[in-house]
Amino acid sequence: DQSNKLANAFKAQRTPHAFILNPSGEIIYQGGVSDSSTFKSSAKKYLREALTDLSLNKNVKMTSSRTLGCAIER
Repeated sequence: DQSNKLANAFKAQRTPHAFILNPSGEIIYQGGVSDSSTFKSSAKKYLREALTDLSLNKNVKMTSSRTLGCAIER
């Protein structure tokens, strides 16, 4: 996304900034991958939890979280 078209459309602020969309194109989760910049040591793995909810045909419990990482320059 060299011209930031997708980052701008989704209002992504940092990298990584994860998004899960439903079949209608609505964002059902957005935010960080985990609560730590070191994934292995993170206590909460937000993206994994959201994907697990979906795989179990449940609503995503946490629909957004804080995004860690480097700012996306525009």
